[in-house]
Amino acid sequence: MNNLIHRPSLCFLPNRVRIKDVEWKMRTVSRSGVNEENLLIFIRDEWLPIPKSIIPPERKSFLWDALELQLYDSSGDYRGRLLDNLRFAIHRTIREWGDIDSIDRVGVWLSGGVDSSTLLYLTCEMVGSEKVRAYSVDFGDQNEVERAKLIADRCDVRLLIKKMTVDDNIQLTEEAVLNQRGPADTTHVLFTSKFCSRDGTRKVLSALGLDEIQGGYPAHVNAGDEEFFDVETNLLWKCQGSYAWDQRVQSKKYVEIRFPFLSRELIAWCRGLPRTHKCTDRETKVRLRKELKASYLIPEKIIEAGRTAGTKGGFCPVLEKWFEDGLEEWCGKNLPPKGLSSQTRFKINDMIQGCLWRKWRAATINTFLRLLDEGKFYYLKG
Repeated sequence: MNNLIHRPSLCFLPNRVRIKDVEWKMRTVSRSGVNEENLLIFIRDEWLPIPKSIIPPERKSFLWDALELQLYDSSGDYRGRLLDNLRFAIHRTIREWGDIDSIDRVGVWLSGGVDSSTLLYLTCEMVGSEKVRAYSVDFGDQNEVERAKLIADRCDVRLLIKKMTVDDNIQLTEEAVLNQRGPADTTHVLFTSKFCSRDGTRKVLSALGLDEIQGGYPAHVNAGDEEFFDVETNLLWKCQGSYAWDQRVQSKKYVEIRFPFLSRELIAWCRGLPRTHKCTDRETKVRLRKELKASYLIPEKIIEAGRTAGTKGGFCPVLEKWFEDGLEEWCGKNLPPKGLSSQTRFKINDMIQGCLWRKWRAATINTFLRLLDEGKFYYLKG
């Protein structure tokens, strides 16, 4: 039984349950259960390292508990091996749902960038385009939408695009807070999950992880040779503790999400690759782009997008535009957060200055505290 019990629909559960002859008690979380230190870390950094949590219970690693390394063997390497390893990872992931021939539909979250476009193409190659459906969210960035259409046409799959507005974001805040058991950092995952569910797609693949294992972030290119490995390690742990965690908990009610590029085997192999296979100077995903270009799998326009560190788009809203369209007003009504210690409120007020993402996260604290007071958060304790 999942011990993250947070939905109001579960309120009818008995106060005591037995699991494998162990008696567990249903506990309602109150404000006294809030870890304000972890709350501050989340507002500042946008993530918490597992097992830390804002309210009990502690979170558990769900993708891997340790990161392994497979030493690079140049004699066993060949041009196209990275793409082959991506294929193997996708195949293993889809098989988690059962026999590939028996699967009726697989959804792919498509931003139009090189990662999700590669995932879409290789998934279609594996199960057939007729069984794949792509989903994109329009945040107002036409370049991203046009590239999504470009790869969908190349793969001959049906692409569904839905525009997400600031009003959608505000309306989804409460459900996102319930799912995350704390202030919300994102609602677009929830928006997309509902979008897929309404279309009848339950099994979904996400391209998370390719940035982390192929040198896709400014942190990769900015790192010195001696610190590169540690930077890569920290980004992978952040991915599990934040991005993958958000997608997992926010989508659980609507879709079954999987992350083929975060498989242990693929991570171990990619971590052993020389740095020059991943990034050189300001160029990201060097080997991935080279193999894609040689194979003609996806359009060159997509391969070139985001080549320079810091220029990539992604499955993420343009927050500046949302603040102009009404999020600034909503945040103003919810800041400063109430019901926390004066010291915590002072620190939050100081750290949100000039940072819209921190401001948005902090503005959802009042929603979180209200739901606590309403008794909406539970956990099982032995």
